[in-house]
Amino acid sequence: MGSHARHFLALLCAAAPVAAMLAVAVPAATSASAQPAACPAGGITFNAAFSGGVIRIGSGAVSRNLNGSACGQLTMTSLGITGTTINASFNVDAPAANVAFAPGSVTLFGLISAPDTTTIGSDLAGTATAAINLTTGASVVNQSLSQSISATVDLLGFYCTLGPFTPVLTTGKSGSLTGVPFTGTQNLLAGTSSLTGTVVANAFTVPAGKSSSTCPALIAGVQNLLLGLPLAAGKSSLQLNASLNVAGLPPI
Repeated sequence: MGSHARHFLALLCAAAPVAAMLAVAVPAATSASAQPAACPAGGITFNAAFSGGVIRIGSGAVSRNLNGSACGQLTMTSLGITGTTINASFNVDAPAANVAFAPGSVTLFGLISAPDTTTIGSDLAGTATAAINLTTGASVVNQSLSQSISATVDLLGFYCTLGPFTPVLTTGKSGSLTGVPFTGTQNLLAGTSSLTGTVVANAFTVPAGKSSSTCPALIAGVQNLLLGLPLAAGKSSLQLNASLNVAGLPPI
């Protein structure tokens, strides 16, 4: 075997485990909270289930079929009626401990698959607007929510963390992606509604990974080099299908 071939083989063998460690860039696993807080029981509450999610970090890392959940509270900030349509606005808050993703894996450069875990750094918070038809209960909800997250991968004894970064999940337009508003039916007497939609994020930055006591500087440096970190807004994306159940709405 020639010297160039031996050099390439050595580089490939060294890069493979490092590339797997780059799964740190994709938040596809469980929330860091070991004991989630109880979901809110009073006021206007919601439970959300995420499915079929796709996260891309640059062109080198992708995680598919993400599933997760969140629960929290809505605080109404405005309410009005135009003809047969009720228009309402809400502040939305899901405590960090009430947001979780099921264990998943990330594929790197189309070749290597590795598991990772996600740390939630802040509440899932933002705003939502709803339009409800008084005669049919048909509802359309648009929302924009943000959350700070970090991700860590455990491979061969190394624990490297990337983040925090803060995607803003919206049913509207984000970069090159456009979400789908939540639609469904509200039970006007019971004050409940069931909705489905799609949220997207394509306008968040991803910082360079930093070395730590569990992630040597060499590993962090190669991670940044291979994934092109830091990444500007528009270079990474997140898309989640979601179902939403709301309770405690004022009966009509």
